[in-house]
Amino acid sequence: MFYLFVGLFIITIALGILTIFFLFKWEKYGSKRLSITALALVVSVLILIPLGKAPVVDEMSEEEANQWYEDNIAPKSTEETASVAQEVKENKPTISKAEADQIHVGMTYEEVVSIIGQEGTLDNETKMSHTTLTSYKWKNEDGSYAAIFFSDKNTGVPKVKDFIFSNLK
Repeated sequence: MFYLFVGLFIITIALGILTIFFLFKWEKYGSKRLSITALALVVSVLILIPLGKAPVVDEMSEEEANQWYEDNIAPKSTEETASVAQEVKENKPTISKAEADQIHVGMTYEEVVSIIGQEGTLDNETKMSHTTLTSYKWKNEDGSYAAIFFSDKNTGVPKVKDFIFSNLK
């Protein structure tokens, strides 16, 4: 497609030059040649314009296109979707008020995880010259959550600095 475009572009330029040549020398060569080259120039421009705007598309067989559609767009079977939803539900961190009441300032991340029973989701990490601040979140399905903030003060052992518990039951 590219070579066709380049070829027609060169032909169009040549016809344009010929048209200009015959325009100034029409008395010698006649108006017939001028008309033919001008018409050829117009036709080549009309062919060239759509070629220049043609989208570049990778060739893909129908089978490959169908496979791509199945992998990326087509809705998954209900059974498969249900199993994925179950996995997400099982892996979701949860925390209760009783567990939150056992957490206090100075505890390590490992101690907090042993109380809650699951690792939290890293929410933020900020490294400064004198300390690394991290925050983890344990979120329940009802929207309640625990956000616990840790600081290592360049000891390499993050300890609870502060925490927020929201609507835990």
